Amino acid sequence: MNKQNEVDISIIIPIYNEAANISSTLDEIIEVMEPLGRPYEIIAVDDGSKDNTFEILKGYHEKKPQVQVIRLTRNFGQHPALYAGFNYSKGKIVVTIDADGQNPPQEIPNLIKVLEEGNYDFVQGWRQHRQDSFYRKFFSNIVNWILTKITHVQLMDIGCGMACFSQNAVKKLLQATHHARYIPSEIAWMGLKVSSYPIIQRGRKKGKSRYRIWSLFWVNFDIIVSISTLPVE
Repeated sequence: MNKQNEVDISIIIPIYNEAANISSTLDEIIEVMEPLGRPYEIIAVDDGSKDNTFEILKGYHEKKPQVQVIRLTRNFGQHPALYAGFNYSKGKIVVTIDADGQNPPQEIPNLIKVLEEGNYDFVQGWRQHRQDSFYRKFFSNIVNWILTKITHVQLMDIGCGMACFSQNAVKKLLQATHHARYIPSEIAWMGLKVSSYPIIQRGRKKGKSRYRIWSLFWVNFDIIVSISTLPVE
């Protein structure tokens, strides 16, 4: 491959019904990435949106070819959407970020710096001053505690969608025959080096989260079961 065409950083955005937010999120990411002077791509994964998210993404790609668009045939969920992005990523470093604008793109260079300087394979964002409801924070704290006990991996915020991966970590995730819902535990189980980094969480600008109380419960239960070695009756 011509070195001029090599991609240094891939940014993956799983997206579901975020027509109100995705343009501003992409604008912010590009504004942050351009001054870095490192070749990058943005992989926008439309996870079966029912609004006009896909049409917005197509229009964005026509103006900004570094924005690649993947459209899944239906809504599979955030985890499969991330893996779809991993499959298409070419970067030596892969960053994941939510589409709703709550993860500040300005933190991307910080995560990359921690990954590179600490020689980590994975750095997960740790949300500070969370703007979420009591229930979201409650479930997050409980599951954080349980997963730390199960995996012996001390990561502060499993629910944060903003993270940074080495190319080696992404390759190993794609080669694995079992995909745990809790990606950090999968990486740690492989013997790779992980860390957390504090980031500021913003409030959602527009729209509402699709996760309700019971859906949060079942998502978190599924995460625990997917990595536990204990039998479930």
